[in-house]
Amino acid sequence: MREAMSTQGFFYVVNHGLTQAQNDRMFDIADVPFTQVGGDEKRLYACDFRKTGLYAGYKPRQQWVRAMLIMLRHC
Repeated sequence: MREAMSTQGFFYVVNHGLTQAQNDRMFDIADVPFTQVGGDEKRLYACDFRKTGLYAGYKPRQQWVRAMLIMLRHC
């Protein structure tokens, strides 16, 4: 799991005993913040690292692009 998380950023568990319907429901629920929550509401939970020192919170898509470019420069 450590290798999957450090190289790919995620892992997928199989043979866990859940039905396909249960899996589909979990993916549907996980998709809600990405597809059904508007930008104004997301900004209420914005990440403000400079204030809090934490990376937790909503980050606009552009912020991820900038972070990736910075990381690539250091590879």
